Amino acid sequence: MHRFRTALRYGMGACLLAIQIGTAHAAPVVARSILGTWLVEDQEAAVQIYPCGEEFCGRIAWLKEPLFPADDDGGMAGKAKTDRNNQKAVRRTDPVLGSTVLHDLRFNGSNWEHGRLYDPDTGNIYTCIATLTADNRLEIRGYVGFSILGRTVVWTRMSDND
Repeated sequence: MHRFRTALRYGMGACLLAIQIGTAHAAPVVARSILGTWLVEDQEAAVQIYPCGEEFCGRIAWLKEPLFPADDDGGMAGKAKTDRNNQKAVRRTDPVLGSTVLHDLRFNGSNWEHGRLYDPDTGNIYTCIATLTADNRLEIRGYVGFSILGRTVVWTRMSDND
């Protein structure tokens, strides 16, 4: 019985040590972990997330196709893309590149919530939450009303050299 208790003690000690080592190497999620440039899921744009007051915002830092295509139905062929689908008419001539599309994300200790995500392709605004995964991906869930009715997209962190 004494051997069993000794083995059990050493076994428990080894387990606790392994847990401590494992958690020591896990990067803690802090509010500023979200900062940086993120390639959106369809790889058509990159969004730079930055602090804005106590919250976080994001602007379009890169577009794969910054100009309207040659066959553009709106008569803008070859010109810089504008926010022509914006619900506010006064904003429809604003350039898409550099526009702020992510507003008011607040860190709650484990993820970011209460944000607003603007889609310049449709002119729609969604409430959003963001969760940073261990593999440098950002899961953004956009929704109207209830998050269960929303859609999740995955953004990938770009390195400083991209």
